[in-house]
Amino acid sequence: MDSGPPVVQRRGMARTAKRKAKRKRDRSRRLAIIALALLWAGGVALLWPAPLDRLIHPARFATTGRALLPPGAYPAAARARLRPDDRIGELILSRGGGPVIVVAGASRVWIDPPTARVLAVDRGDPVDDTVNVEPAQGVATVVMRAQAVARGKVSHVVWPGAAPGQPDWLVTLTDHGRETIVKVADDTTRGGAAIARAGRWQGRGADDALRWLLLAAPVVPIAIIGWRWGRRRSAKPARRR
Repeated sequence: MDSGPPVVQRRGMARTAKRKAKRKRDRSRRLAIIALALLWAGGVALLWPAPLDRLIHPARFATTGRALLPPGAYPAAARARLRPDDRIGELILSRGGGPVIVVAGASRVWIDPPTARVLAVDRGDPVDDTVNVEPAQGVATVVMRAQAVARGKVSHVVWPGAAPGQPDWLVTLTDHGRETIVKVADDTTRGGAAIARAGRWQGRGADDALRWLLLAAPVVPIAIIGWRWGRRRSAKPARRR
């Protein structure tokens, strides 16, 4: 009896099944790598929002230099572009040539540091800020009183009433990478200032450790998948020989 064709047919079917299984495994590995890459990119975007914001909204970062004007110039420039009922709550001064940001409830204004020219405005929904009333002092006076008790350049100012239970100004001063938060009473007569939190190193500690851990996290599983994939591909010719 001639048993040749059935044997050849079975071998062909076996090779076809192996090819299908290989394609399925390769597809699964590619999908796993893509999923890890997407998860990694999403985590990086959450921990480093500034690069993503710069990519999506380049006009916000179209600054002309690093020089800073007196702090009071920026809330005045932002006020002209905000709604009458918007209450300014924060002033974030630029680092490394980035824009100055003025926060008013859910709205934000990006400002060019050397010129106080408004670069972009994001008007959020009006917020019922019943606790956020107009302060008794101006930003320039508050910063001057804060710098009388601690050294450093102002990097962040929080208005009184920006959060419930916060009746005072909070001024963050940065000196050679060390941040000090000074509390200034909103009082036109004395305006007493005191250090609320002593200097801590800016940009160090658990936040940075978490960022670097996130960057390194996908490397191990991707390397394992690639190593096993390459090992199987190199072992196959050896078996054929």
